[in-house]
Amino acid sequence: MSRDKTIVLYSSGLIKLRVFASIPQIPGTRLYLLCKKFHIKDSFFSNYDDIKDKKIIYFKNKQDALKKIKKLKPDVVITTTPDEELKKYNNTVFAAHGLYGKKEFLLYPQGPPHWEGFSLYCGADKDYYKWLKNVSRHVVLNTLPQFDLAYKYSVQSPRRDYFLSKLGRNFNTIILFIGYGGRLLKMGDVDDDDHDCFKAIRQTVKWARKNNALVILKLRKTHKETMKFLIKQSLKRIWTIGYILFYAGLKYNKNVYFAYPHEGVYFYFFADKFILTGSSTTEVEAALTGKPVILFKTKSIGYYDSHDLIKYRVALPASSVRELKQRLNERSKVNLKNIRQYKKERNILFDGRHGERLIKAVMHRFFKRKGKS
Repeated sequence: MSRDKTIVLYSSGLIKLRVFASIPQIPGTRLYLLCKKFHIKDSFFSNYDDIKDKKIIYFKNKQDALKKIKKLKPDVVITTTPDEELKKYNNTVFAAHGLYGKKEFLLYPQGPPHWEGFSLYCGADKDYYKWLKNVSRHVVLNTLPQFDLAYKYSVQSPRRDYFLSKLGRNFNTIILFIGYGGRLLKMGDVDDDDHDCFKAIRQTVKWARKNNALVILKLRKTHKETMKFLIKQSLKRIWTIGYILFYAGLKYNKNVYFAYPHEGVYFYFFADKFILTGSSTTEVEAALTGKPVILFKTKSIGYYDSHDLIKYRVALPASSVRELKQRLNERSKVNLKNIRQYKKERNILFDGRHGERLIKAVMHRFFKRKGKS
């Protein structure tokens, strides 16, 4: 009788934990999740409760993590980070964190050089396969487990009911506003992205007050950190002056709820509409739920429609505050035929089984076994 296979899931950061959330424990394996200890405050929901069925081992830093991985003597290491130290193990899997769009392809047209050396690559759509063709031929698609979280939480009405009961107020519409920008909200030096974010917040909140709607703000910084940014930048970036008092007042606005920055965004996928001000995998995940998605960008840069959502008419563009207001007022339903066409062209499955396919691919690749969940 063969012994159980030890599989280590290594996450270098809290956000990347979502990659492992839906990977099931299957017979013949022992799953160990290595991650930094996390604590989410100011949240209605516990963070990534999906991972609690796995044995969790916490580490202090990277060196501590490597020591614990070595002690476990794993048969397979699955990682979200292309660390050179992990490549020394015979069976290593790179599990993609998100989709890769036009910006990444422009930066690395021949594929990411620092990703070389893994035994298996797991990701989502056909572009992932094309991108890695010069890196490896061992690529498995539709193995992006974070898609499973978007799928699961977009249809869970009990979470919505619980959320509203805690707020003590009912709303006609719930809008999830996901703001990714430049120096404030993401890495980079993109002043226009930051400005767009605040323009869109102001218009969305204004609309919400008139229409009894709730705006859930999911940004990369807390309210306090954002206020510090606005005040500090007011001498360099003149436009920030006009938002200091406005943003300060949002903390007391009954039509606004601040989601904790490091909290899982999928917990709020019960929203009726989505607004995004940057390019990220979340816009694709939101669109695949079949709910209205608005992409706000006043400056049309090369990777605005990084994932072709506007091209396939599964998301609505808004290039001005006036157009954003118009989009918010529209009651037209999403064309599900367009979504089906988009998934077909991109070879994307949205079925809640990405984690299952990932573990099956691992078992087949390294042990010639079919994983059974």
